[in-house]
Amino acid sequence: MAPMSCKLTTCSSVLFDCNMCILEKKPRGYELNPASTDLDVTHGQGNPGDYITYTMTNFVTFDTIKPKCIDGFCQQTNPDTGACTKKVAVICPSNESEFTFTGCDENRCMLNPKLPSTTKDRYVVTGCPAVTDYVAGSSCRVRCKPATPSYNNTNAPEVVDGRAEEKVVRLMCGVHKNIFTAEGCHIKCSVPLSVPGAQVTYDGVIFDAKGFDFLKAMLEFSNQFLPSPYWQVFQNGSATWGVRLIGYLNVDFQFGGKMVSSLDAMDFMYLRFSEGDAPQRPAFVVRYKPTSMAVYDVRNCDTSMGPVWIESDYRLIGSDKPVCDVKCAPGFNNDTIPGWKPASFTCNSHDTPLVLEGCELPYLTAGSYTGPFTGSYGAIATDGSRRKLFSEKRKRPRALALKRAIAAVGGRAVADEEEEEDWVFLSNESFRNASILVADYLDEFQLMSAKARRLPSPSPSPCRSQ
Repeated sequence: MAPMSCKLTTCSSVLFDCNMCILEKKPRGYELNPASTDLDVTHGQGNPGDYITYTMTNFVTFDTIKPKCIDGFCQQTNPDTGACTKKVAVICPSNESEFTFTGCDENRCMLNPKLPSTTKDRYVVTGCPAVTDYVAGSSCRVRCKPATPSYNNTNAPEVVDGRAEEKVVRLMCGVHKNIFTAEGCHIKCSVPLSVPGAQVTYDGVIFDAKGFDFLKAMLEFSNQFLPSPYWQVFQNGSATWGVRLIGYLNVDFQFGGKMVSSLDAMDFMYLRFSEGDAPQRPAFVVRYKPTSMAVYDVRNCDTSMGPVWIESDYRLIGSDKPVCDVKCAPGFNNDTIPGWKPASFTCNSHDTPLVLEGCELPYLTAGSYTGPFTGSYGAIATDGSRRKLFSEKRKRPRALALKRAIAAVGGRAVADEEEEEDWVFLSNESFRNASILVADYLDEFQLMSAKARRLPSPSPSPCRSQ
């Protein structure tokens, strides 16, 4: 009898001859698997795919191969689950011929160049009328627009050193007759290394940096927000950590004369002294704001050789960890604090620093002041309604200098502790005028003191009319 396309179970019958075909090449859009995993053992070494490789050099019956459509090649799907509902068939048209397959046709989509995923700012699509018609992605040519650094990750540091896989630039049509998405051209960001517009306010090993005592006390010892110390303290109490601290302060807040509400400062901690020099690779970023501070662990986001993609699915090879990951430093990960949020990092535009948020702990009262501190500014006090410009240690010498200046010219000064305590700025609106008045007041008495040293004794009082 003539050969028939029948199942393997009937081919042993003396009444039938079954068509047997060979797989000339793996068809595009299909995933091929053996009908049973036992076939990988009986016709190979038991490895997945052994039997399919066997069918490329040997004739087999159609029912030993089970095909299914891969993503982007199923034009009929369940609207609720997204599962492919298209019937897929394997055909052996004649004995000792080649297999053919039906059912997995490439999806067709249109291009919306205004969508963030296919923005014309990053992607160039040519060779197909995708803006006006539903087309197969294979009929189009797509590439990244020129940029420095490049939008794609070809030759990126993390790809060159083998940490990440190079991504092909391509259009994707996940649902038939829908809108294209794309991948391979993404904006890149880096770990922040400074405050925009600010100059470095100190750069040194951690135990020499100005104001480090404040930072060290916050990070090293436990309190109600830091239940246990994280930062290392060497035995015998030495403060000589193997860490380098570099700090920046917003230019509007430098040199005093601004309210706490203007505070915008950062410290950068490097675990090796050399990592503070170019190319910089900080381990922790300390961020100061008007009411809180946060410490971010950026050790798993190495951008020292250039910015990287911050895509959530951009992973290290052989790992489920992303190429860039930022988290709260130990001790700053405390969801029991009202208003606390976990670390988040956002890449807002190409070749810019990451925007770090979350991990914030409110300032605690410490001694005679409450409020933030920075390596360059030192203690700043606020009780909610007043802003103390000077700490007690700075006010007392100035008050004594005023008294001495008045006494030197024969005057009499009465200034008690309450008067000294009233040297504060009562509101943001009055700050500028108040600062000018205080500065003029101090300058006037300094000038009087200088004149007094040049006058013979006894000298007339400056308050006496001439």
